[in-house]
Amino acid sequence: ASYLLLESDSKVVVQACTSEDGNYRNYALNSRIKEILHMNWTAHVTHIYRESNTATHALAILARSQKQVLQVHTAPLIGLVALLDTDYRPTYAM
Repeated sequence: ASYLLLESDSKVVVQACTSEDGNYRNYALNSRIKEILHMNWTAHVTHIYRESNTATHALAILARSQKQVLQVHTAPLIGLVALLDTDYRPTYAM
């Protein structure tokens, strides 16, 4: 089986994905996420601080400003490599 790691800087999202409680505002989306997580792989859902996830945060902001539902990039966006490097080598003390 494959391994899936889902990291989110939203504790609400992590709780929604890991809880058996079905009382979430977007029940259909939450159910689909849980269905995907229970497919043929080992899934681990964990909270990560936004400061450790700057590349993903930048991509989320970019996605919200786009009109297309799906946008594929054939090369890293300008500045993304530097953000990935920062995420990999944090400069702050944990």
